[in-house]
Amino acid sequence: MSIVTLAYLLLNTLVYFSESSFEPFTQKDLNPSMPIHSVIGTAKETILLTPNLEHAFSSNNFISPKVGFGLELRSGRKPQLIPTGEDTPIYMDRMGGLYSWFHISKTTGNPSFMNGGKTVTTPEYLDFHDQVIHPDGSITFMEYLPDWSNRSVHLVLKRIDAGGRIRWSWNSKKYISKENYVKYIPPINNDSEAVRLRESLESIREQYSSLILNLVGGDLYESLSKIRLPLNSRLIKIFSKNAGIIDTIHANSIQYLDNESYILVSARHLDTVFIIDVRTGSIVWSLGGPASRFTKNRVIGDPRGGFSHQHTARVYNNRLYIYDNANMYPDLPSRAVVYTFDMRNPNNCRFIFEYLEPYGKRRLSMGSIQPLDKDRILVGWGGLQRGPDFKDPSTAASIVNMKTRQTEWQLDFKSGWTSYRAIAYQQ
Repeated sequence: MSIVTLAYLLLNTLVYFSESSFEPFTQKDLNPSMPIHSVIGTAKETILLTPNLEHAFSSNNFISPKVGFGLELRSGRKPQLIPTGEDTPIYMDRMGGLYSWFHISKTTGNPSFMNGGKTVTTPEYLDFHDQVIHPDGSITFMEYLPDWSNRSVHLVLKRIDAGGRIRWSWNSKKYISKENYVKYIPPINNDSEAVRLRESLESIREQYSSLILNLVGGDLYESLSKIRLPLNSRLIKIFSKNAGIIDTIHANSIQYLDNESYILVSARHLDTVFIIDVRTGSIVWSLGGPASRFTKNRVIGDPRGGFSHQHTARVYNNRLYIYDNANMYPDLPSRAVVYTFDMRNPNNCRFIFEYLEPYGKRRLSMGSIQPLDKDRILVGWGGLQRGPDFKDPSTAASIVNMKTRQTEWQLDFKSGWTSYRAIAYQQ
């Protein structure tokens, strides 16, 4: 074995241990009130949050394997922990009483999910941002599919039945170019030595992997990227999945429209939401923020000119609801924003309402928005940038009445805690 190979294996080992050595507690130590700082007001619905303690490098964004629970809040009851199933579940959704549990295979490292009492193994590149569980038991999910030869990541949508058979699929490669990518440069504001160490190690690994990709070409590198080595009961990757390739689209929500004839997609890295015709696969509608290169369509009357690096888009009652992280607006807070929705002409979409992050913070990642009825919305505020803001309590979720502009309910987390999304449902 060459010195270069040994050095690279050592580098990956350091990355692995820098990621796994900051777990301050185990699931048995948890209690439902651990992340909660305060709750104001009353929610009519039951609220499901996915709390996660953002200790260095152990953030999973969903129900974390390292934290391992969902937090359910009902009016008049103490907070409850939601069990996360067997093995290592990493995502749960409970919309309309439907459950979906994702797991990571201990042998292959591939995700799988429970559907109709059966375990369906999914592709390696399954993405967990969003999914649709259909009444017939089928499920629509997303894949982030790397294209090493093109140096970009494509979005793949698939609908499969409980037996794992593909009923419909769509690939962005035909419709979206990496030239449409809107690059965001995050601020340097980390107060953790561990964070800086991990970032340095990751940077070295990405540079090395990019060099190998350039030397061997895309086809061979794709095979190399799948190599895993067992270490301390886990599998570690030898080559980086970010070897100089662009995550062009980074979709983070999907929603079927018009009796499942169309799919609305939120594309964070395009600063765009767009609609796919399920029958033809064509993109038939799009609306972008000011920085969007994918579409020229813009909303009317928004004081910001539109959204930026959004996370979740939903259509309800002829309105378009967007959680606007506002990454491209360094002096403005994140917000929930609502527009009129015109399926025939996106340029007729007009600004109706915005609700700013309660403490005026910019939440650079994650987050969600859910319309509860024609007047009320639930906002999940997502992640916080490391630095001074990270040391203070932060808002996890809010329910606001757009008609009265009043906050009906708000839950704040203790410092260091965040939630990927907030979901409301009728118990």
